[in-house]
Amino acid sequence: MKIMKKVISMALTVMMVATTLTLIPTNVSAALPPERTHIIMDTNKWDSFYCYTWLEGIPANEWPGKKLEPVVVTDEFNLYEINLNELIPNYVFDAFSDYNVIANNGYDKQSVDVVLSMYDKGFTITDEMITQEDGRNGYTIEMLTYEDIPNSPELIKGLKIMDTPEKTTYYLGEEFDPFGLEVMLTYYGGNTRYTNDYTVAPVDTGKTGNQQVQVSYTAETGKTFTTSFWITVLPRPTGVEVASMPEHYGCIVGGTLSETDDFVVNALCEDGTKKRIFKLEKIEEPITLRVVDPMGWKNLSAVAFNEDGSISFLQPVQSELTEYGYMYYVFEFPATAETAFLTNDGEMRTTVFYVRQFAYTDEGVEFYKQNRDGEYCLRTWFERYDPSRYEPNGYTLSPLEEHAGRQTVTLTYRDFTTTFEVDVCDKGDVNRDFTLNVVDVTAIQNAVAELSELDSFQQQLADLNGDGNYDVTDATMLQMMIAGII
Repeated sequence: MKIMKKVISMALTVMMVATTLTLIPTNVSAALPPERTHIIMDTNKWDSFYCYTWLEGIPANEWPGKKLEPVVVTDEFNLYEINLNELIPNYVFDAFSDYNVIANNGYDKQSVDVVLSMYDKGFTITDEMITQEDGRNGYTIEMLTYEDIPNSPELIKGLKIMDTPEKTTYYLGEEFDPFGLEVMLTYYGGNTRYTNDYTVAPVDTGKTGNQQVQVSYTAETGKTFTTSFWITVLPRPTGVEVASMPEHYGCIVGGTLSETDDFVVNALCEDGTKKRIFKLEKIEEPITLRVVDPMGWKNLSAVAFNEDGSISFLQPVQSELTEYGYMYYVFEFPATAETAFLTNDGEMRTTVFYVRQFAYTDEGVEFYKQNRDGEYCLRTWFERYDPSRYEPNGYTLSPLEEHAGRQTVTLTYRDFTTTFEVDVCDKGDVNRDFTLNVVDVTAIQNAVAELSELDSFQQQLADLNGDGNYDVTDATMLQMMIAGII
């Protein structure tokens, strides 16, 4: 950990000196505005509670408005939660407009008209009576911000997994390890708090498959909140085998072996079963990360740590200020990137995260949520992370030597290996005897004249000019090669 911190410090120092950010206007679709949700603390504890809103330019809600049910009831107050998007259906609220909200009990008791902005989290209706401009009696209100809303047990709204455990894939019977699990309490009004006072339900790794692990937290009020995450349990491998190979399986010198339906590799499992596995995918394409930044930072960049130990300093390939005041960025991380963090003006802003866990659909973006250390971490809207694509559940093949001949290939799956032989041939060696001669020319000519057939690998060998076909031109080219003309 100390080494990582030192590397991060060095990376930040270099980046502050060597990088500047150029904002690139784009036509990227803007993120939807957040729901305008507020809370009302009714200290009068009205028997019935109604709420409606008025907005210039559109009809006002009819009296008495939308009846709300309390989400929290205490001896001191009833707590209500309102969504302004629901108070006026079919009206799209933006992130910046102010709204007039009126709360009442459906009779003659009514609060004053209150204006809510994007910075207000709600208001408290006090027991102080006032006379309104129209002569009616009303109650005064006090505005609420984040700081005014207590993190009291009564106001807990739910439980949220901020980070799953570092280990989420297990073998049969392997002991569950919750290390790395981070759980957050969410409160009405938007406040959050990390907690370690949660319990994890017993985890049964005695059966294979995906398993939902339940996490619960019991507040001082006696109410229990739950959430969950997923783990995968696999049978423990004991070996690997090549179950079948194509009848004619080979490779052209300088090429790589292709994966075919007839080439079947099985993992041998301790329960006696066999599970087909596939070649471990080598990620070649850049990893795209889309970020929405509600903080409005202007100089967001990234620092990536690559699998070879090198460090990449990245600027966004796209950036845009949306109509909602959010900065929208698109980063392209190299395929070799393993972990990264985001910075603003040379200051580390996010925790270190695994890059491949944040490859998302075009609609899916990330935005920031402050954590308990004062840093920011990434939170997803739409996730398509497939652990099987990046974790070592596939096999790899040893590289082929770049010369013709029969070669031994080593297949590796986790800690297990097996071998098989394959013919590596030069282009034109249709009869696969590792020599280019007139016999190969004749084989091409006979196939062109439909006097004989070539298998799929022989067809590749016969296509000397690489146009996707074998014909007289290829036979002539091979003759010239044998004669040393080309």
